[in-house]
Amino acid sequence: MGPVVRIASVASLAMLAGGCLGGPSASPTTGGGSTLPIVPSQGTIQGRVFTTRCGVTTCDSTPYRGSLTFCRTMNQIGPCPSARVDADGRYRIALMPGRYALVPAPGAGNQVIVKPRWVAVGEGQMTTLDIDGGSLTD
Repeated sequence: MGPVVRIASVASLAMLAGGCLGGPSASPTTGGGSTLPIVPSQGTIQGRVFTTRCGVTTCDSTPYRGSLTFCRTMNQIGPCPSARVDADGRYRIALMPGRYALVPAPGAGNQVIVKPRWVAVGEGQMTTLDIDGGSLTD
């Protein structure tokens, strides 16, 4: 007669390995000591950036060229989240909730003036912020 081989059930092995692999204390559903941090959901800011350009008889909206940056302070040095403004002057960006300094980063040939301003991002909220850069005259 050869050696006796015993096969343990998967459930038994899982119970034995539980303490080494994170076990119940690492699971947020078992009531153990650890919990996962609650991360707020992002909010979204969207809108259009434009100015009105008036000629002799008509006025047309002229879209902004460039990007908008969203920094935690007005004078922040270093990278900030940014939204590229498309050819129609539209932008959209998802950010963590909080207060941001909206700072323009105009592109070449831009004629729209965007003044820095504070914006608030709410958790899970969609905020529309259209920016009128004033009027230009030919």
